[in-house]
Amino acid sequence: MATPSAPSRRPAWIDGLAALAVAAVAWVVYRGVLGGGFLQWDDDINILNNPHVHALSWANLRWMFTDGQYMRRYLPLGWLRWAADYQLFGANPRPFHWANLCLHAADAGLLYLLIRRICSLQDDTRRPSAFWAVALAAIGALSWALHPLRTEAVAWASTGQYCQAVLFLLLSALAYLRYASSPAVINPWRSPVFWAAAGLFLLSLLSYPVALGYLGVLIVIDVFLLRRLPAGGRMLDRAYHGVWREKIPFLVVTLIVLIATVGSRYNARGIWQPPPTLAEFGAGARLMQAFYVWAYYLWKPFWPVHLAPVYTALVAFRPTDPIMIASAAGVLLISALLVWRARQWPGLLALWLCHLLLLIPMLGLSEHPHFTNDRYCYLAAIPWSVGLVVLLRRWVVDLGARVGVILAATGVLAIAGRASAAQVLVWRDSETLFRHVLGTLGADPYSYDIWLRLGRAQVARAELPAAEISFRSALGIRPEAGEARAHLGLVLFAEGRPDEAEGYLGASARTTRAEADARSALVNALLRAGWLTEAVQYCEALVRFNPQLPEAQGNLGVVLALSGRAAEGLPHLREAVRLDPRSVATRFNLALALRNIGRIDEARAEFNAVLQLDPKFAPARQALGTLGPQKP
Repeated sequence: MATPSAPSRRPAWIDGLAALAVAAVAWVVYRGVLGGGFLQWDDDINILNNPHVHALSWANLRWMFTDGQYMRRYLPLGWLRWAADYQLFGANPRPFHWANLCLHAADAGLLYLLIRRICSLQDDTRRPSAFWAVALAAIGALSWALHPLRTEAVAWASTGQYCQAVLFLLLSALAYLRYASSPAVINPWRSPVFWAAAGLFLLSLLSYPVALGYLGVLIVIDVFLLRRLPAGGRMLDRAYHGVWREKIPFLVVTLIVLIATVGSRYNARGIWQPPPTLAEFGAGARLMQAFYVWAYYLWKPFWPVHLAPVYTALVAFRPTDPIMIASAAGVLLISALLVWRARQWPGLLALWLCHLLLLIPMLGLSEHPHFTNDRYCYLAAIPWSVGLVVLLRRWVVDLGARVGVILAATGVLAIAGRASAAQVLVWRDSETLFRHVLGTLGADPYSYDIWLRLGRAQVARAELPAAEISFRSALGIRPEAGEARAHLGLVLFAEGRPDEAEGYLGASARTTRAEADARSALVNALLRAGWLTEAVQYCEALVRFNPQLPEAQGNLGVVLALSGRAAEGLPHLREAVRLDPRSVATRFNLALALRNIGRIDEARAEFNAVLQLDPKFAPARQALGTLGPQKP
């Protein structure tokens, strides 16, 4: 078995200072995220309205590691970090953004160290000078860290788990290289460094399962960098069984988190739709979508313009569309060419394999529609930055060329940093973000959803005339959309135009889950704004138009109770329970109403009924404990 070359000796403090400098540059470029707020773009779902991250209780910790319905991904350590931030700082967005910023800066510094380690393992008789080696590693790390495509992961509170997952993964890669590149590899089962690599990989996947292709990358490293495995069929020979056995812990970790993630994907409830069937989204369409994603993240880094949190190319497509065929052809031709020229271009083949492997979780094979979000290449872009350094290290030899490379790289990085700093401002607040998205979407039908979100953000800030314009713009795209009509009805009620509002409420009295959630959200918005009278009128109108809507009956009962008319609200809550007996929230509200008017025995029965529906519903158990012992 070939032994990798030993890393060159160098003063550790030089790399330490350089890594800190790289991290500091990344921190300065993205420091604008500290002025951002929470967005009505998943921040409300993940953080603000998620009671499971509002306290570090045992019940919440159990939920983080066992729940498979709230989110389509398994991310217990992601939830844990948010819970820690919320426990310490409450609903203040600045600490959440501070954590994202620090994690990204740390990722940049660790990437510098990883590049230095990889370069030290290269078979190169021309050892570069210390300054040139440090400069190259810094260029590689900053070309990744300052790229505008990194902005989404840093500036959006809900995507900080990408930064967290990559932090642990970079540490895992450094530990693996340290273990596997030692002149005499010891028994892995007795090596603390080996187990550190496997453990850090587990922490990465538990933060967010972005690195499910990491095991394949380790094999690529063993073949092309460390030469611990030969290319071709000989890698399965008995002599290499020890190298393959080392991968067992990484395989086990991958399978465990993969199973948990797939389970979450198929069991997620609430706002999440079940995965499409093969009849709805065929195998051919899924394959062509995968080719598109692989190709997209190959060219998009060279054209980072019109960036937005949503791209609609894959919302509705046909496998025979020209862009899909071109993407498939491009991926297949590149793969065939690099395999054919593997002996001449082994490094390019290694980079291409890493690109394909690291993007596997982002292919959207179980999702339709799927989106090529900027954050999806947060990890997949790292190998290309490493490849850039290796390429410059081998091709740029004389002093003049090196000075030119450093000057050119400084200019390019300055432009990238400026673009990223400007992109950060897009994520400052919900209205700024949504208006930016509308500008990128143009007449795309998906702009209906963005107009709707913009209007809701404006309602939350009591900007009713602006919200009316937004909801009417949404209706201009989809005139019969129940959600938009319900939202517009709310605004018209709040503006003192109840007769006009009733027309929209009547047209929106349907029973889809999305519209039911929208109506409940509008009631909550009214209550938060202190518009109790308007909330009662709104709920009464809904009940009048359609008394069979359980959420309308339940909301009316709640707002009547809040307005001091609990006795009037009680029949509506009972009717809501009759219409939807499996609703935990409705039955819990009925129990609270009964308790508040002194009907303790009935309240106790309803709290017990809630716990029969959901034994983990802690508020019902806590409320039940306040009722005291049951009378004989």
